[in-house]
Amino acid sequence: MRKTLTKYGQLACLLSFIYIGVTGCTKEDNATWEQDTTQKVRITGYIEDAVNVQSRADGDVEKQPVDQFGSYIAGGFKKGQQIGLYSVHNNDGGTPGFSNECLTYTSTGNENGYQTFSSENLDPDKAAYWGQVFAYYPYNAENTPAKNEEDDIAIYDESGNVIDLLIAYSPGPSGGVLNFGFEHAFSMLFIIPDEDGFSQAITKNGNGITVVLKEGVEKVTVNNGRTDITSTSSTADIHTRFTAKINIDELKADMPANSFFYVLLPNGVEIDHIELIDDFGRMQYVYPSETLTMQRSKRHFVRLQMTNDKPTIWPWKFTEWNNVEVEVDDNPGIYTTEDLATWIATYNSYCQETNPDPEGTHGTVLDNYGDYGITTEGKWTFFLRNDIDCTGFTFSSYITTFGDVLDGLNHTISHVTLSGETPGFIGTLTEGGMLQRIKLEDVDIQARETDVPIGAFANQMNGGTITTCTLDGFNIEAQEPVGAIVGTATGGSITNNTYKSGTLTGTVSEENRIVGTISEGVTLTGNRYADVLFRPISNNDETNETE
Repeated sequence: MRKTLTKYGQLACLLSFIYIGVTGCTKEDNATWEQDTTQKVRITGYIEDAVNVQSRADGDVEKQPVDQFGSYIAGGFKKGQQIGLYSVHNNDGGTPGFSNECLTYTSTGNENGYQTFSSENLDPDKAAYWGQVFAYYPYNAENTPAKNEEDDIAIYDESGNVIDLLIAYSPGPSGGVLNFGFEHAFSMLFIIPDEDGFSQAITKNGNGITVVLKEGVEKVTVNNGRTDITSTSSTADIHTRFTAKINIDELKADMPANSFFYVLLPNGVEIDHIELIDDFGRMQYVYPSETLTMQRSKRHFVRLQMTNDKPTIWPWKFTEWNNVEVEVDDNPGIYTTEDLATWIATYNSYCQETNPDPEGTHGTVLDNYGDYGITTEGKWTFFLRNDIDCTGFTFSSYITTFGDVLDGLNHTISHVTLSGETPGFIGTLTEGGMLQRIKLEDVDIQARETDVPIGAFANQMNGGTITTCTLDGFNIEAQEPVGAIVGTATGGSITNNTYKSGTLTGTVSEENRIVGTISEGVTLTGNRYADVLFRPISNNDETNETE
């Protein structure tokens, strides 16, 4: 399932043609530039990967327009806007070169209609002497070396937020043109909280989402070669803790507006964790499932998801900054009865225990079913995203052998009918397997013709965990041991489950009817039950016991 997340303004074609003084060059000049100081230079600039169209003057404003995320959008420079320029050499070919030289846009154009930038200190006749040249936008007078002692460029605004710094490098003029390909120096992080656990808490509690870096950036400096910027690291809170802003618009039609957050971060930093309040008012410190490093001039999307009651950041994708539209998957999970049936068939087909895979091809096939869950270091976590009505669907069993995690997210699977040789929700739950927050309702399991123990959630439990699950309204008939939750348990833990309003038929049922038989070492704690009828059978004689 895919849907449009948002449209990013129109950051696609900021193309500026910049002049130093009056030039005799035309757009048809194709000559190779050599050390010819009689020819004036035209400086051009554009954002990388943009559509190269000429920009024109458009109004008397001082700032380049920005999109809803605060990054610069398409359009020409405006009157009074300024860029900063650095060079290896000066007009005479000596050192030092220019440092934070201010170029200012004016309303004067030439016969070709190009925009005009001017500076009193730059001599367009001597551009060939400058050597490698570096430029940035927006200009800041505080970046002047006389004020900061180095060729530093400010990267934070007055509120401590990272600015959308555009940088560009050119090896020198060619054909009468000094060309800059501007790019975003930093990265933007988009955070999409999962609906289950975080959908309302952020705005309800008056808090936000805080992104914490392992190590921040104190400042960036233009290198001596005038080709790039270098970073100075910092562990101070002011450089490692950033508040993600909430989106202004309803960008996702089926989710509340507070489901979408964004923050601009320096290039190359690594996310340590994200802090936010969940729907229960608890502060959660959410750590990435894998290393999460910001890449220059990229927009990076991540999800915050609950996995086994533990919130996790799942790195998702990088996308080019200037994408007009981004298509995103729904949160992975089981949404419909058809999804449930497909997931069951797929998992059973590629289960290692029942279908060994010595050549390691199962993982590749299962990757195609990531719509239902997520995987970390070989272990899958599957999610039930909606209530599922199984009326009309009769399964012999759901999962034959299960060693992964199924998180019901407190959703209900109802009208479950199972029959056949080994009917059951899970045939065998193995070590490492987990069933949590699943509710089974109106369950009918017929196993009078088989000789295996029967339980609503698992017939055999050799390890793993069943926790915070509910069984409400059930009739289970077996020829062997029978339990409301598990048929026979030889390992693992069964904790904090609820079972009520049902009938069990079988040879034996122990521990308040939660299991048919149980071995030492199995943990049973916090389970609750009510109105459970047990009908023991022996040699076809039946008696009733109610608890």
